[in-house]
Amino acid sequence: MTEGADQISWLHLSDLHAGQANQDWLWPTLQTRFYEDLRRVHPRVGRIDLVIFSGDLTQSGSKEDFAVLRKILERLWQEFNYLGSNPKLFIVPGNHDLTRPQKFDANALAVKSWWTNSDVKEAFWADAENPLRKFVDGMFVNYQEFRRELAESEIPICETTDGEIPGDVSSVVHAGNFRLGLVGLNSSFLHFFDDQKNKHLDLDPRQLLSVTGWNPDEWCRENDVNFLVTHHPSDWLHDKASLHFQAEINPPGRFAAHLYGHMHDPAIRGARSGGSAERKTVQAASLFGLRKIEGTTFDRIHGYCAAKIITTANSATIKFWPRIDKVVDSAVRRFVPDDRFDLEEENFFAVNLKRSSNKENPNNLTVAAEVIAFREASEEAAREVSKRPTQSFSHQLKPAPQHLGVRRLEQKQLRRAMEGDRKAWLVSDWNSGTEEFVWSVFSALSDELPLTYRFSLQEYDGREGFFSKFSLEAGRSFQEFAKSVFGPKKVLLLLDDAPVSRSINSETSAYEVELESIIEAFRDYCPNSLVLLISRQRPTSSNIPVVELPPLEEPDVRAYVLQSDNGGAKYSATSAVSDIYRLTEGMPVEIDSLLKQLEYISLAELIEARLNSPQNDANGEMPVAIFSTAINELHLSEDPLLQRSFNLLKALAVLPYGETLARIRRFNSQQPFHPAHAATLADRGLIEVMPVVPTLKTSLLGSPQSPKLHVKKAIREQIYSTLLAPEIYELNRRAASIYFGEDWIQGQPKNIKTTDIVAALGGGGLGNPHAIINALFQQAVEPGDASKLKKIVQLARLFIVDLERGNNFRSTVTACQDFLRLIPADSEVHTADRNWFSFKLAASLRMLNDRSSATDIFATLNLEDFDKTTKRRILINWALAEEHNDARQAKELAEKIISLGKATFQAMEAQALILRLSPEDPERFNKLKAIEKKARGRKAFTAANNIAMFLSANGNLNANEKRESLRGIALSAKRNGDSYGATRAAVEIGKVTRLNSLKPSSDEVAGLIESYHYLYQERISGLFSSCHENLWHHFLGQNDMPNLLRLFRHSSFVWRLHGHEQKELPYIESLLEYFPKDQYHASQERNAESDYFLIRLEKFKPQIEVY
Repeated sequence: MTEGADQISWLHLSDLHAGQANQDWLWPTLQTRFYEDLRRVHPRVGRIDLVIFSGDLTQSGSKEDFAVLRKILERLWQEFNYLGSNPKLFIVPGNHDLTRPQKFDANALAVKSWWTNSDVKEAFWADAENPLRKFVDGMFVNYQEFRRELAESEIPICETTDGEIPGDVSSVVHAGNFRLGLVGLNSSFLHFFDDQKNKHLDLDPRQLLSVTGWNPDEWCRENDVNFLVTHHPSDWLHDKASLHFQAEINPPGRFAAHLYGHMHDPAIRGARSGGSAERKTVQAASLFGLRKIEGTTFDRIHGYCAAKIITTANSATIKFWPRIDKVVDSAVRRFVPDDRFDLEEENFFAVNLKRSSNKENPNNLTVAAEVIAFREASEEAAREVSKRPTQSFSHQLKPAPQHLGVRRLEQKQLRRAMEGDRKAWLVSDWNSGTEEFVWSVFSALSDELPLTYRFSLQEYDGREGFFSKFSLEAGRSFQEFAKSVFGPKKVLLLLDDAPVSRSINSETSAYEVELESIIEAFRDYCPNSLVLLISRQRPTSSNIPVVELPPLEEPDVRAYVLQSDNGGAKYSATSAVSDIYRLTEGMPVEIDSLLKQLEYISLAELIEARLNSPQNDANGEMPVAIFSTAINELHLSEDPLLQRSFNLLKALAVLPYGETLARIRRFNSQQPFHPAHAATLADRGLIEVMPVVPTLKTSLLGSPQSPKLHVKKAIREQIYSTLLAPEIYELNRRAASIYFGEDWIQGQPKNIKTTDIVAALGGGGLGNPHAIINALFQQAVEPGDASKLKKIVQLARLFIVDLERGNNFRSTVTACQDFLRLIPADSEVHTADRNWFSFKLAASLRMLNDRSSATDIFATLNLEDFDKTTKRRILINWALAEEHNDARQAKELAEKIISLGKATFQAMEAQALILRLSPEDPERFNKLKAIEKKARGRKAFTAANNIAMFLSANGNLNANEKRESLRGIALSAKRNGDSYGATRAAVEIGKVTRLNSLKPSSDEVAGLIESYHYLYQERISGLFSSCHENLWHHFLGQNDMPNLLRLFRHSSFVWRLHGHEQKELPYIESLLEYFPKDQYHASQERNAESDYFLIRLEKFKPQIEVY
């Protein structure tokens, strides 16, 4: 090496375990943290020249795992390129990178006798065509194929000399005049069964010789520094192999360091023998792998190490930046400096090298001074102390008081199962607050929680496999565990990730039955035990009672927020609860995360941030990629059925409220979707098939709707994380075409019929076109695409007009608020658009009886910015908002409208308004009738019906006359698409028939039920309560208990949401009068409605004397 300074930088990675089935949901989040940390470390390390990967790149060595690995590496190299680096890759295989042979394979058994039958080893090395050599070659076929594919990819790999065994390689990396020699040896070729632990492996000198031209000292002399890379540490070698390793492979002074992984625990150690040069070993942390080391109870450490050599003529310094993933604050994880090393202020530690005095390798730079060991010997010994076996998976349920008041129905169901069968199956998603829910149930059952043990059934493959895994992790057999927990104290066994029947795996149907028999045996032996199976999908073959844990409904969200430490009354308003529900979809874990964020930002600011940066919507600490195995199976498949199923999944991912297969079938006209594709997704738990059930069931409402297909939020976020921006835009473009036609992109969208969407998907279905427009806004605003943004604004305007036409006022309010947040506020081009959306927002707030907010917005609008027609519309809405608050102001606004055009529709409404507010005018009823007649003649039906409603309510009509008048109004409103007007008339008809003891006709009842559905969605409180009272009276008269219970449950929902729980009390008492308490508790036909009633009855029991 010449004088001057050169340097070379590298990353040491190990144990990625790509394709790992049981915890690969953590990788996307860890990957993001890893990339963020690379950006922090990169300026200190400089350009990265090399990535050394010391094995266990995959989980099982399958082609599928290597396909996953390649995608991960491609993404990693994109990150490197972004940072200005394009390092070469140097890899060695680990014991997870080979394909495992069958247990009784003859060659496997022969090789397994490597140390007990000397003929095996001798035959292996004697002939490359020996069957045993071919057997080893065969285990690494996929690994070798992956290496060849990498050579043809855009990922640069080190040019290597290959050796005797697959994975044995050498390479020289240059940096200026500096030469770094790398020798990688396969330490895994004997580690093909899990029972082959340390002190069994071999590294043969012939492996080293074959990659160094049969002269390792000469090969090393040509380089400035040499590293030996293996997967296993040397203490995993057989005693005989260890002697060869120390003397012939890694003698003092040959290699500056031995780099390896496998143990997942970072360390850098030095050792000397006599006066020899120091041998330095560098053990890598697991970049990603299992949380527990097999057979032990301590956590694996996730991290990596960045390093660089800075050289001069006769010396060099290696700087190491060890990084570790850990919790740093408020449960947030990130990569940070590993402070268990003795780090300098810039978070590195240094190892000095000097020119070797070894006669065999005089040019080599070797370790100059001892570095303090990473961990003291006493600490090492302490880690090996065995813990009490049952403590290895003992579990403390987390107290969560905010869960006590929610999901009361599900709590009751689980308590019933625990008190009766002592076993249950809980179907719950990862972000459902499963553990906290379990705590809420058992804290109510007893003052003392049961001793709890948690065991994962992930990758369950049968009874024997379960017992084997249990023994390995618990340190004792399942039978011994049962003996150890037998006693007077209650014991709860939580069995996570329980397998459920899936048609793609015929064996799984037997698993449910097997588990039930295991549980029965355990419960029989331990009468004090309770068992809870937990899975994401509902079992189909088990007889164990099932409790499904749904997302929280909005009233429960309100109750949850009120009781949360970070919540409280400040978020109890109906609008705030609705916003929180919309952002979290009622998932407790997400609500908790959102409330923490609200400590630093207002709810309005958070909504705006989410709209403008949707990638921040996911909680980075949640395993949002829990479904990645199933998703990758579809994504990487070449099977046409699975490929199209994945396309269906992507299409549904941009439709947060689900869609019917019939409506989404032609999402891609060239490849339509069929029931088989939906079944494929449902079988893997990637979609829910949800019936669209009307609030009240009656034969008057016609035939049931097709079910909708829905992708849960966590899966949607996972899919989004795998897509690039152009693909996301294309998905949303096609989704927009479902609702607005293919020509919307040309600026020619078609109108949507909101009633059809609501009928097909329920009230929330209007959120689909809303969410699509939001996404299209985001993708137009960020790059500043003015042309695209103009088309999206046009689409948004059309959507608001369609919502307004369908009287969907709540949806209009939410959409206008979002669009106002998304349209650039500093753009003069869109000032008129912002004013228009503000007007529509205020008009819909008025219709929802939020007149105060409406008038505040109207007052901010500059009328001179609008044309005359829009100005009149603003003024009439403003005047109507003031009608019940400030009659003088309302009249002044009405006069201004008339001055802007006496012959307009708005002028007729203004004249009628002035007359309604002029009780002193003796001719006002005649004048109003004249205006009504004129309005009908000019087809201003809404204005005419409003006048007719006033005349009906205030005129001198008897019950039958009023009824007939209202029937005409209802018919007119319905015929002209005025849902709100038809609803007002139907509710008044119900009131007339109820108060005058008239029997309603079937079409009047149907009108009331339709009105209830509408008001349930719009939540116009006064009309809603009147409609409820009318239906309650009718169902009581019919002795229609099922509909009474449904009506109570849904009305209770709305009242609780608004904080009006006391409205429930008279209806609870009414039900008790007709159906006494004992009849309820004795009923064998209890369902969700009756259970809900009993739960609410329990809450109001102190206030009910008859109870």
